[in-house]
Amino acid sequence: MCPDLVALRLPWYRALPLSCIVGATLAIDGRDADPAALRLTVDGTVYGLDELATRYDSWWYVLDSAILSAPGVTVTAPGGPRAAAPGTRSSPASR
Repeated sequence: MCPDLVALRLPWYRALPLSCIVGATLAIDGRDADPAALRLTVDGTVYGLDELATRYDSWWYVLDSAILSAPGVTVTAPGGPRAAAPGTRSSPASR
């Protein structure tokens, strides 16, 4: 897997509307990725995090992985150890 991509799964059993995802973070090798640059790919469609709040019509079937990516992040030690720390925040009532 490319070091700027992280597959996400949630400990949840139901589909989640994308509008419930209110934020995400990604640190690679201890460096935080710019939140404005993060992208979430769900079911083959790529979204910017700022687009998610209005996506009531799009669902993440959480048994499938979503991909959190940070395009343009440069990893300084090619081939060296990698540490990715993804995080998401969701709110079932966010509208």
